[in-house]
Amino acid sequence: MRCRSEPEPNLRAAESARHSLRAWLRRLHLWIGLSGGVVFALLALGGCVLLFENDLLKLAYPQLAAQAARTGDDGAALSRVLAAAGHGVRSVQFPDRELPVWQVTKPDGTRLYFDDNGDLLLRRTPHGDPLGIIRDWHTRLIVGRGHQWVGCVGFAALFMLLSGAYVYWPGRARALKHLRPHLRPPTLRWAS
Repeated sequence: MRCRSEPEPNLRAAESARHSLRAWLRRLHLWIGLSGGVVFALLALGGCVLLFENDLLKLAYPQLAAQAARTGDDGAALSRVLAAAGHGVRSVQFPDRELPVWQVTKPDGTRLYFDDNGDLLLRRTPHGDPLGIIRDWHTRLIVGRGHQWVGCVGFAALFMLLSGAYVYWPGRARALKHLRPHLRPPTLRWAS
């Protein structure tokens, strides 16, 4: 004769299968989180550095910071800059308050910096300095061939969100208990 408190064999097997699925998902969640998190952290770090690119450029290359605020005609200055840059211009960035120089990007990624007179102040290659390396890497990951990898890591993050909710959900009774306002300190509340 069996005790009433002992679970049925089928119930025990189902509980064991659910526990092994949770253990397997927990391990998968951990390793995908570690590897995908590194990629997202590197992307974020590169983006944060690029937020301050103009300030870092002025620190590294004082000739860019020495330019006075612009007062001339944009059309005439643009003509002089394009004539000085030569053929094969991919993009032109107008001067602004943060960096008062003309930036011309060539098809190979080389960046040329000019003043209003069309005089060349600086030539930077994509891998010539740390900022160029970070910009090239970040740009290739976002819009180049790396966007597929970033997309895969994004899907892995979605999996992490869903699997984390399943694996670490405390159960309905415990979740409701922890959502109620308590008068005890939080450390005691989470310990119980």
